[in-house]
Amino acid sequence: MPVFDYKNKSALKESEVEVIDIIHLRANEVYKVNDHQNKEVLMMGKGKALVKTENHIRDINKNGVEEYSLNENKLKQIIAFENSVIIRIGGNWDNQTGSRGVFQLNKTENPKNTGDQVDYERNTEFDNHYHDCDEFWILFGGSGEVVTEGNRYNVRAGDCVFTKAGDHHDFPIVHKTIEGVWFETSLVGQKREGHLWNHTHKKSA
Repeated sequence: MPVFDYKNKSALKESEVEVIDIIHLRANEVYKVNDHQNKEVLMMGKGKALVKTENHIRDINKNGVEEYSLNENKLKQIIAFENSVIIRIGGNWDNQTGSRGVFQLNKTENPKNTGDQVDYERNTEFDNHYHDCDEFWILFGGSGEVVTEGNRYNVRAGDCVFTKAGDHHDFPIVHKTIEGVWFETSLVGQKREGHLWNHTHKKSA
């Protein structure tokens, strides 16, 4: 199931990711973490918040990424300073993983694909590529069309795009500005990082 609503936990059964939450908080609102996974990552899509764990208190701002381990530093609370969107991902992955972060994708007047060749139209500057890891795109804003594992899907805020290692994926069409995060799990095979293409060795992340 390459595309699914983030609340559909059963769609994660073939992945190292066990939980995905898109957390919308108003200013001064508190999110209590009651369930825990072995490893957790917080990615700040919008706003600013305070993160409390067993061992520290820390600010996290827009585009910030924080990682926690159940055995070392269990996540306890998130307190929003302002209206915020936080993406929380939990599961069990190796220490050697791909990258992760926050992204925005817009339409462009000069669309191009520097990745592997495709025969479909696009209105974005994005490359058709694959990875030596599984990758998730988790969307919290906008709408568009993705191509993953050979199929095309309409996507919108709240959707997750799950592409397995070795399969191509692309984001050729944006209808409304896309806001999301990407998350790559354990590296496998040759364990190369970044965007990979068949027509060249490697593109850096």
